[in-house]
Amino acid sequence: MFLSHNHEKILGVADLENRKDGLWAKIKIYTNTNYGKETYEIAKQMQKDNRPMQLSIGYRILKSEPTEINGQVVRYLKQIEVGEISLVPLGTNPQSKIQEIKNIKGEKNMEKVNLKELNDKIIDSNNELEEKKNN
Repeated sequence: MFLSHNHEKILGVADLENRKDGLWAKIKIYTNTNYGKETYEIAKQMQKDNRPMQLSIGYRILKSEPTEINGQVVRYLKQIEVGEISLVPLGTNPQSKIQEIKNIKGEKNMEKVNLKELNDKIIDSNNELEEKKNN
């Protein structure tokens, strides 16, 4: 996991889980670096201010097909491969925000992250496409 897509700033690790309600990640920030400590503290403060940090993913498209939605041709993503995950102050999808913060002792501070950034868009597009194909 990187800080704001900067591959020189390795922030920690993430375990991904694809659930019915989206792509979820359990993250661990390495706080033994200055930027790791700073990012952790910023994330805690943003959470307290009700403006949680978000995650952004970089991915490679494995399968896609052009399709039309509302008169516009778009690329329908059928399969992707996640290449990297970054913690960012503001992501593309507002639903990709940190849900809960825990510290290492298990007290609520930082771990559970809802990574719905791409998944919601794919699900919405899939549902819309299925409706159009069935009509």
